[in-house]
Amino acid sequence: SCMFLLFWGLMYLPLANNIALFFIEPLVLTVLSIVFLKEKVTRALLIVLFVGLLGTMIIIRPNWSAYGTAAILPILAAIFYALYLMTIRVSKDIKDVLTMQFWIGIIASVFTSILFLIAQPFDLEVLSFNKIDHSLWWLVFLLAVVTIVSQLLISNALYYANASLLASFQYI
Repeated sequence: SCMFLLFWGLMYLPLANNIALFFIEPLVLTVLSIVFLKEKVTRALLIVLFVGLLGTMIIIRPNWSAYGTAAILPILAAIFYALYLMTIRVSKDIKDVLTMQFWIGIIASVFTSILFLIAQPFDLEVLSFNKIDHSLWWLVFLLAVVTIVSQLLISNALYYANASLLASFQYI
């Protein structure tokens, strides 16, 4: 749901605006970690988070006047991604990260399939199936490998460190 919402946002917002709005995610993750996981957050970490967000906004320089109702898409993507990371953190008792990632992939596939089936009568462009040129399949495979490796690394990081601490590294 996170990636779907982020890509859907790209249909209506410039890339800089989409990413700038998505970068509330570390703050959302930190708040969720404090509230639900009872993690302790130092003032220094909060300063790092706000400086990181401010720096991101300065570098990206989003066009704030361009936001309309489409702005909710990357914001929802950020919230769902923070919830996903929280789920991984809560599931850290599962010792086998590969098993956890397998089940997360299965669940995501089921939900995505249901979403596609429900949305087909509405003919939404973001949910339309497009054929991939055969010459690009190597790129799809490469993206799949990078995604798998990155999710395994994220899961391992969340196993060993607090989510609120790791959230600040997303601005790097």
